[in-house]
Amino acid sequence: MRVLLMNPLSTSPEAAGFDLGLGYLAATLREAGHEPDLLLRPLTAGEFREHLRRHPPGLVGIKILAAAIPDARRTIAMVRETLGAPVVVGGPQVTGDPLGILDALPADLAIQGDGDWALPALVSSLAAEGKGLEAVPGLVRREGEGLRVNPLAGVDDLDRLPYPAWDLMPPARHATLVAKRLPAASLLITRGCSHQCTYCAEGIRPLRFRSVENVMGEIRLLVERFGVREIQFLDSNFLFNRRYIKRFCQAVLDSGLDLVFSAPNGMRIESLDAETAMLLGRIGLYRVNLGIESGSREVLEAVNKRVTPEVFRDKVPLLRRHGVEVVGNFMVGFPGETRAQMEESLALALELDLTGLNVSVYTPMPGTELHRDLLARGRLPPGVAPGHNYVNYENTLSELAPAELRRFRNRFALRFLLRWRMVPILWRLLRHQGIRRTLFRRIGVMYLRRLRAQARAGEAIAIAGLLG
Repeated sequence: MRVLLMNPLSTSPEAAGFDLGLGYLAATLREAGHEPDLLLRPLTAGEFREHLRRHPPGLVGIKILAAAIPDARRTIAMVRETLGAPVVVGGPQVTGDPLGILDALPADLAIQGDGDWALPALVSSLAAEGKGLEAVPGLVRREGEGLRVNPLAGVDDLDRLPYPAWDLMPPARHATLVAKRLPAASLLITRGCSHQCTYCAEGIRPLRFRSVENVMGEIRLLVERFGVREIQFLDSNFLFNRRYIKRFCQAVLDSGLDLVFSAPNGMRIESLDAETAMLLGRIGLYRVNLGIESGSREVLEAVNKRVTPEVFRDKVPLLRRHGVEVVGNFMVGFPGETRAQMEESLALALELDLTGLNVSVYTPMPGTELHRDLLARGRLPPGVAPGHNYVNYENTLSELAPAELRRFRNRFALRFLLRWRMVPILWRLLRHQGIRRTLFRRIGVMYLRRLRAQARAGEAIAIAGLLG
């Protein structure tokens, strides 16, 4: 059976890129004898309908994130109008809220958890006219007036999985936002998380590692077949297991491969020591993102981060000593967070030897402990909230009102960026054409769209409101 795999339809150039989750699904479908069609490029509605007519699938699989719920509705509607093929949804939003997702979206089916074995089993069942649906792991389906959820069965041995279908998403065709060498490719050595931070959906599933040998096999494939010169690890737990990382670094050094590495996904840093930092510098690690989140000890304890600001004060210099750029990921607007606690985060960002910064607004993610607690206390409306993301979420959970919180987030970023020490770093980044374009697009998303909506509503827009 032909199976179309995609993210919700978008015309944004940022929609073109790797998707390791869909790449893995395509590989397992192919291994099971099916025909995956991986759609990872921006398309207009007309182009999408034409693609469906020319390559009609027997099933459409759509990956769902909270921010893309409105786009997912439109995509499913177009599938219905054009083709009538069944639609299955999966991804973090489904795993976090398996019952709510089919109320929020007109999909036929949903798969929660790891879909690697579940999706091929579902396709085989559909080909057999629905026989065996009850055995598909994590399947959510409508039954009468209600929903039925099958038991989960995750992938424990990650080495059993085939490598992602890289031939369907060649690295040279998918430029990344920040890369030192092209072509670059993303890669995962783990799934799940070792921690259960109350705000993060990553900890819903347990931490599992691929073997070093398995990871090196994929790296060699990417280098030899696709000419990849940079590997970008998307793990949140890239440095969790010190012994593993040392073995990996030694394997890279022994391979003689000419590569550089980065870790752009907000990893933890507690287990880093001087020897590991030295080895990471030797293999060519040049940039990491750290999930710092807050400079307030009280906030970190409240969200079960299990780390203190002192850890970052101790560990960041280890990386910087070996030439590794360090980007700090911070979040403001946690439930009950005060302005004084947010100021502690800003102070820590200015104190640390960081070379970059991301500041997000806390957004409740389905499936997390904090989301469940907020629902139980009536702080959130029931059901799936459409279009929520870390940029435009109207957070009313902290001491600051939504407009004040946006102003603080923007002041946070500006105070960090508008320092003399950041001038050479900003200049180097802005010389990169792809980064310039993405920066301007994101400014448009964060401010210009809101201003246009306010203008259509007849509101007076003050220039000072640009930072509101």
